[in-house]
Amino acid sequence: AIAFMDRSPTTQKTHIWIMNADGSNLRMATPDMVANGFDWSPDGKKLAYVRFNLDDFSLNNGTIWTVDVDTGELKQLTHNGF
Repeated sequence: AIAFMDRSPTTQKTHIWIMNADGSNLRMATPDMVANGFDWSPDGKKLAYVRFNLDDFSLNNGTIWTVDVDTGELKQLTHNGF
């Protein structure tokens, strides 16, 4: 699989996208906006990224998440708190 980030010119929201090496099966991997950058897990099955939205003042903003590239399952790895 190939993963890349793209920012919508209309919404200015950045998401991670995944596709097959031949360009087929293009799909958005992250429902939430992401900060710059992401990384693959060592086994190549997940992507790690920072969830970040300038308009979000919740404790979920700025946290690290993973997404399973096959299933789309999201998992929050870090938590913000007081």
